[in-house]
Amino acid sequence: ATFALRDATAEQFQAFVKANAHTLIGKSKAQGTGAEGYDDVFPKVLLFADLPTDRDLRAESKVVLERAADVAAIFPDITFAHIPETDDRGEPERAMQECGSADQDQEVKAVFMKTSDGRYVMEDDADLTEFVAAAAAGELLPYIKSQPEPKKNDGPVTVVVGKTFDK
Repeated sequence: ATFALRDATAEQFQAFVKANAHTLIGKSKAQGTGAEGYDDVFPKVLLFADLPTDRDLRAESKVVLERAADVAAIFPDITFAHIPETDDRGEPERAMQECGSADQDQEVKAVFMKTSDGRYVMEDDADLTEFVAAAAAGELLPYIKSQPEPKKNDGPVTVVVGKTFDK
């Protein structure tokens, strides 16, 4: 963002600095079910993505992060953190498994966390802006770690899983 000094008041300048002092998307490492340095920060969006760092492919990474930064700018009260999908210790894979995003096929996997227990996982091919807006408004069902819903469940014993618990 650019600030025009002409005819600006001290209060306007302070408001500009406050609004633009931090990056829109922090970079972190996976830690447990969250992001290192963001444990007590809610609401937050964790963006799991392996972005190329090769000189020839940096432009591609920049485009992905700029799209995510545009979404972060729309939601200034929500913290966004980028976490690489892979590392030497396997932490991101464990975090994605805990958050429910490990099986997604999209380039950027997003998890919205309202609280330490309330997680919402962006579906494949969903729009990030619409996902964050719906999760923030409480319009989505939270992710509950569970087995998948059985294809056939008409026997004498009914199998209850996370998605069928309320039925």
